[in-house]
Amino acid sequence: MKQVELCGQMVRVDEAGLISLTDMWKASGGDNNKRPSFFIENAGTQEYMRSLEKAGFPAFKKSQGKNGGTWGCKFLAYDYAAWIDPDFKFGVYKVLDKFFAGELQPAISPMDQLNAVVLKERSSLAKAKVASEWMHDRKREKKKLADEAKKAIEELQQSLDLLNFVGPKLLVKK
Repeated sequence: MKQVELCGQMVRVDEAGLISLTDMWKASGGDNNKRPSFFIENAGTQEYMRSLEKAGFPAFKKSQGKNGGTWGCKFLAYDYAAWIDPDFKFGVYKVLDKFFAGELQPAISPMDQLNAVVLKERSSLAKAKVASEWMHDRKREKKKLADEAKKAIEELQQSLDLLNFVGPKLLVKK
């Protein structure tokens, strides 16, 4: 489900492109006389919805539960905005036109923003843990390599000492 910000309020837009008239009502200030149910019951609205449905637009749906509310297609949403208030209508037109034209990115809810931050933090911690393990491995490996280098140097030194003791002439075969 997408969201668009309207007057500082998140307005949901479902997968079918229906806009939450309930969220629009809240964004307009929530005047009880302008509830979506009053708009939908209006005879003029009923006639307009029949016209929209004849034209192939799923004009309206009502749902219950967590994502419940009254939903309408963008044309019904525009009409609802005009019914609420002419100034609100203009703001809704500007925002929804840009949203449906793809010029406006869907708004990210505060919960989604928090989820994104939590995921980034977890990713950062995982990277730090891996880096810490690598650094710990490097310390152990560095000591092991230093010990191996010291042993190789000692063996080389012993070879050189042996060469000096025996002398180069004794090592050459005749």
